[in-house]
Amino acid sequence: MATLTFTDKQIRKMEKKARHNDEKFRNTQDKQYLCKADELRKKVKKLSENQKADMERMKRKVKASKKTDDQLMNEAMRQNRRERNEAEKKMKEKDKKEKELLDRRNQVMLIMKGKQEEKKKQEEEEDNYRKELEQMKGEFIKEYLEKNEGHTYSQAHKEFNRNLYKGEEWKKELMELIVENSKKERVNCEEIVINKSPRL
Repeated sequence: MATLTFTDKQIRKMEKKARHNDEKFRNTQDKQYLCKADELRKKVKKLSENQKADMERMKRKVKASKKTDDQLMNEAMRQNRRERNEAEKKMKEKDKKEKELLDRRNQVMLIMKGKQEEKKKQEEEEDNYRKELEQMKGEFIKEYLEKNEGHTYSQAHKEFNRNLYKGEEWKKELMELIVENSKKERVNCEEIVINKSPRL
Protein backbone atom coordinates (compact mmCIF):
# COMPACT_ATOMS: atom_id res chain seq x y z
CA MET A 1 0.00 0.00 0.00
CA ALA A 2 1.36 3.41 -0.99
CA THR A 3 2.31 5.79 1.83
CA LEU A 4 -0.09 8.75 2.14
CA THR A 5 1.36 12.21 1.94
CA PHE A 6 0.35 15.09 4.20
CA THR A 7 -1.83 16.50 1.38
CA ASP A 8 -3.50 13.10 0.87
CA LYS A 9 -4.38 12.98 4.56
CA GLN A 10 -5.77 16.52 4.45
CA ILE A 11 -7.91 15.67 1.39
CA ARG A 12 -9.29 12.54 3.06
CA LYS A 13 -10.03 14.44 6.24
CA MET A 14 -11.88 17.20 4.35
CA GLU A 15 -13.81 14.68 2.23
CA LYS A 16 -14.88 12.93 5.42
CA LYS A 17 -16.03 16.23 6.94
CA ALA A 18 -17.91 17.09 3.73
CA ARG A 19 -19.73 13.72 3.84
CA HIS A 20 -20.49 14.32 7.53
CA ASN A 21 -22.00 17.76 6.72
CA ASP A 22 -24.00 16.22 3.86
CA GLU A 23 -25.44 13.72 6.29
CA LYS A 24 -26.32 16.47 8.79
CA PHE A 25 -27.97 18.46 6.00
CA ARG A 26 -30.10 15.45 5.04
CA ASN A 27 -31.11 14.98 8.65
CA THR A 28 -31.74 18.64 9.54
CA GLN A 29 -32.25 20.33 6.13
CA ASP A 30 -30.07 23.11 7.55
CA LYS A 31 -28.35 24.84 4.58
CA GLN A 32 -25.33 25.86 6.61
CA TYR A 33 -24.20 22.22 6.58
CA LEU A 34 -24.59 22.15 2.81
CA CYS A 35 -22.50 25.34 2.50
CA LYS A 36 -19.80 23.85 4.72
CA ALA A 37 -19.79 20.68 2.59
CA ASP A 38 -19.46 22.74 -0.62
CA GLU A 39 -16.66 24.84 0.90
CA LEU A 40 -14.80 21.72 1.98
CA ARG A 41 -15.16 20.19 -1.52
CA LYS A 42 -13.76 23.40 -3.06
CA LYS A 43 -10.74 23.13 -0.73
CA VAL A 44 -10.36 19.45 -1.67
CA LYS A 45 -10.48 20.36 -5.36
CA LYS A 46 -7.87 23.10 -4.91
CA LEU A 47 -5.61 20.82 -2.88
CA SER A 48 -5.96 18.07 -5.52
CA GLU A 49 -5.11 20.52 -8.32
CA ASN A 50 -2.09 21.81 -6.38
CA GLN A 51 -1.01 18.25 -5.63
CA LYS A 52 -1.31 17.32 -9.32
CA ALA A 53 0.66 20.44 -10.34
CA ASP A 54 3.35 19.56 -7.78
CA MET A 55 3.55 16.01 -9.14
CA GLU A 56 3.86 17.29 -12.72
CA ARG A 57 6.56 19.70 -11.60
CA MET A 58 8.37 16.86 -9.82
CA LYS A 59 8.17 14.66 -12.91
CA ARG A 60 9.66 17.44 -15.03
CA LYS A 61 12.48 17.87 -12.52
CA VAL A 62 13.16 14.13 -12.49
CA LYS A 63 13.11 14.08 -16.30
CA ALA A 64 15.45 17.08 -16.43
CA SER A 65 17.69 15.45 -13.85
CA LYS A 66 17.71 12.21 -15.83
CA LYS A 67 18.50 14.11 -19.01
CA THR A 68 21.38 15.83 -17.24
CA ASP A 69 22.67 12.46 -16.03
CA ASP A 70 22.56 11.15 -19.60
CA GLN A 71 24.44 14.22 -20.80
CA LEU A 72 27.04 13.73 -18.08
CA MET A 73 27.34 10.07 -19.03
CA ASN A 74 27.78 10.96 -22.71
CA GLU A 75 30.38 13.59 -21.84
CA ALA A 76 32.24 11.08 -19.66
CA MET A 77 32.18 8.55 -22.50
CA ARG A 78 33.46 11.17 -24.95
CA GLN A 79 36.21 12.12 -22.52
CA ASN A 80 37.18 8.46 -22.14
CA ARG A 81 37.33 8.10 -25.92
CA ARG A 82 39.49 11.22 -26.21
CA GLU A 83 41.86 9.97 -23.51
CA ARG A 84 41.99 6.50 -25.08
CA ASN A 85 42.70 7.93 -28.54
CA GLU A 86 45.36 10.22 -27.11
CA ALA A 87 46.97 7.30 -25.25
CA GLU A 88 46.92 5.18 -28.42
CA LYS A 89 48.44 8.06 -30.41
CA LYS A 90 51.23 8.49 -27.85
CA MET A 91 51.84 4.72 -27.82
CA LYS A 92 52.10 4.65 -31.63
CA GLU A 93 54.52 7.60 -31.61
CA LYS A 94 56.57 5.89 -28.89
CA ASP A 95 56.65 2.60 -30.85
CA LYS A 96 57.64 4.51 -34.01
CA LYS A 97 60.49 6.31 -32.22
CA GLU A 98 61.68 3.06 -30.63
CA LYS A 99 61.62 1.35 -34.05
CA GLU A 100 63.55 4.22 -35.65
CA LEU A 101 66.07 4.13 -32.80
CA LEU A 102 66.43 0.35 -33.15
CA ASP A 103 66.86 0.65 -36.93
CA ARG A 104 69.54 3.33 -36.49
CA ARG A 105 71.27 1.22 -33.85
CA ASN A 106 71.23 -1.85 -36.11
CA GLN A 107 72.52 0.24 -39.01
CA VAL A 108 75.36 1.63 -36.88
CA MET A 109 76.18 -1.89 -35.66
CA LEU A 110 76.29 -3.16 -39.25
CA ILE A 111 78.57 -0.28 -40.26
CA MET A 112 80.82 -0.91 -37.25
CA LYS A 113 80.87 -4.62 -38.00
CA GLY A 114 81.80 -3.90 -41.62
CA LYS A 115 84.57 -1.54 -40.51
CA GLN A 116 85.86 -4.07 -37.99
CA GLU A 117 85.90 -6.80 -40.64
CA GLU A 118 87.60 -4.45 -43.09
CA LYS A 119 90.15 -3.45 -40.44
CA LYS A 120 90.76 -7.09 -39.55
CA LYS A 121 91.21 -7.98 -43.22
CA GLN A 122 93.59 -5.06 -43.70
CA GLU A 123 95.58 -6.06 -40.61
CA GLU A 124 95.79 -9.65 -41.88
CA GLU A 125 96.96 -8.44 -45.30
CA GLU A 126 99.55 -6.16 -43.69
CA ASP A 127 100.70 -9.00 -41.44
CA ASN A 128 101.00 -11.37 -44.40
CA TYR A 129 102.87 -8.69 -46.35
CA ARG A 130 105.32 -8.18 -43.45
CA LYS A 131 105.88 -11.92 -43.15
CA GLU A 132 106.49 -12.27 -46.88
CA LEU A 133 108.78 -9.23 -46.80
CA GLU A 134 110.77 -10.66 -43.88
CA GLN A 135 111.04 -13.99 -45.67
CA MET A 136 112.16 -12.29 -48.91
CA LYS A 137 114.66 -10.17 -46.97
CA GLY A 138 116.10 -13.21 -45.21
CA GLU A 139 116.46 -15.15 -48.45
CA PHE A 140 117.93 -12.13 -50.28
CA ILE A 141 120.51 -11.37 -47.57
CA LYS A 142 121.54 -15.02 -47.34
CA GLU A 143 121.94 -15.29 -51.10
CA TYR A 144 123.70 -11.89 -51.28
CA LEU A 145 126.26 -12.80 -48.61
CA GLU A 146 126.93 -16.14 -50.29
CA LYS A 147 127.60 -14.44 -53.63
CA ASN A 148 129.50 -11.44 -52.20
CA GLU A 149 132.11 -12.66 -49.73
CA GLY A 150 133.48 -10.00 -47.43
CA HIS A 151 130.29 -7.92 -47.51
CA THR A 152 128.55 -7.24 -44.21
CA TYR A 153 124.96 -7.86 -43.15
CA SER A 154 124.40 -4.09 -43.14
CA GLN A 155 125.51 -3.84 -46.77
CA ALA A 156 123.24 -6.75 -47.71
CA HIS A 157 120.35 -5.05 -45.90
CA LYS A 158 120.93 -1.77 -47.75
CA GLU A 159 121.07 -3.63 -51.07
CA PHE A 160 117.78 -5.32 -50.26
CA ASN A 161 116.14 -1.99 -49.49
CA ARG A 162 117.52 -0.52 -52.73
CA ASN A 163 116.14 -3.43 -54.75
CA LEU A 164 112.85 -3.22 -52.87
CA TYR A 165 112.56 0.47 -53.68
CA LYS A 166 113.30 -0.29 -57.34
CA GLY A 167 110.65 -2.99 -57.25
CA GLU A 168 108.09 -0.59 -55.79
CA GLU A 169 108.91 2.01 -58.42
CA TRP A 170 108.65 -0.65 -61.09
CA LYS A 171 105.21 -1.67 -59.79
CA LYS A 172 104.12 1.97 -59.79
CA GLU A 173 105.32 2.47 -63.38
CA LEU A 174 103.66 -0.78 -64.40
CA MET A 175 100.32 0.31 -62.91
CA GLU A 176 100.58 3.68 -64.65
CA LEU A 177 101.35 1.92 -67.92
CA ILE A 178 98.37 -0.44 -67.48
CA VAL A 179 96.07 2.52 -66.74
CA GLU A 180 97.39 4.43 -69.74
CA ASN A 181 96.96 1.42 -72.03
CA SER A 182 93.42 0.85 -70.79
CA LYS A 183 92.61 4.50 -71.59
CA LYS A 184 94.03 4.13 -75.10
CA GLU A 185 92.11 0.89 -75.62
CA ARG A 186 88.91 2.59 -74.49
CA VAL A 187 89.50 5.47 -76.90
CA ASN A 188 90.26 3.01 -79.73
CA CYS A 189 87.11 1.06 -78.96
CA GLU A 190 85.08 4.25 -79.03
CA GLU A 191 86.62 5.19 -82.38
CA ILE A 192 85.85 1.73 -83.76
CA VAL A 193 82.26 1.99 -82.58
CA ILE A 194 81.90 5.43 -84.14
CA ASN A 195 83.51 4.32 -87.41
CA LYS A 196 81.55 1.10 -87.62
CA SER A 197 78.20 2.65 -86.71
CA PRO A 198 75.82 3.09 -89.66
CA ARG A 199 75.62 6.55 -91.17
CA LEU A 200 72.27 8.26 -91.39
